[in-house]
Amino acid sequence: MLSLQQAVKAGANGIESDIHMTKDGEMVMLHDPRLDRTTDGKGIIKEQNWYGNIENLRTKKEPHCPIPRMGDVLAFLKEDENVKNNVYLVVDIKNDNSPTILEELHKLIAVHAPHDFSKQIVIGIWHPRFLPLAKKLFEGYTLCFIGSSVPAARTHFFNEVDALSINFVALATPDGQQLIHDAHKANKKVYTWTVNTPDRIQEAARWGVDVILGDDIETLLQNSKHGHPAVDNKALTIANKPYMTFSRRWYYYFLSKILQFFTWKVLGI
Repeated sequence: MLSLQQAVKAGANGIESDIHMTKDGEMVMLHDPRLDRTTDGKGIIKEQNWYGNIENLRTKKEPHCPIPRMGDVLAFLKEDENVKNNVYLVVDIKNDNSPTILEELHKLIAVHAPHDFSKQIVIGIWHPRFLPLAKKLFEGYTLCFIGSSVPAARTHFFNEVDALSINFVALATPDGQQLIHDAHKANKKVYTWTVNTPDRIQEAARWGVDVILGDDIETLLQNSKHGHPAVDNKALTIANKPYMTFSRRWYYYFLSKILQFFTWKVLGI
């Protein structure tokens, strides 16, 4: 919870995180399905208990935060100040989860009734197999495709969701730029991730995306906030040169093809 509170205090309006179920039925928020890379624990989350194990873990990076539970995050979101400031959460449900995790999330949200989280929680999914249950359980919520393939977004999700969260690399291509245009024309929001450098943040701002997701909150705010020089077209250059050079265009094109192949090979979409 400490990292979430710090993010909001630093000025972030939105928070994004993956969710996983522990062996003893607690829903926790952590990017990886394993504990090893980012925490002082080991093993796969779904094979570990929260009580007596994950509850005592801390992140490797300072300030060494505990692993938040979804129930605690919901309580944080519904605090008056956070509701007033439109703080919201993008729940990232990756394909290693079962669609039934949506039922568990729905149960957790119901505990906090009558509070309405529909304007504070975005349901983000990577695979169309989550769509039927997401649409059934989360009517009125923003449903969002998360992925790295423009063809997958168009084929499986464009007509089914309210927002598209696409990797920066994929949106940097001509197909990605057309997707932004078509999504906005259809009154859908576009998010992009993970954008951490000033030049990429400024470029994403120039595209007119609705949300820029990154790890460095201060850098994001300095380079993407409305009214900041970075959103002035005159400032959207690096060393007096446009960001999208000839070499970068080709680099992103080939990299996007790799991501499309990976999406098809691993997710089958």
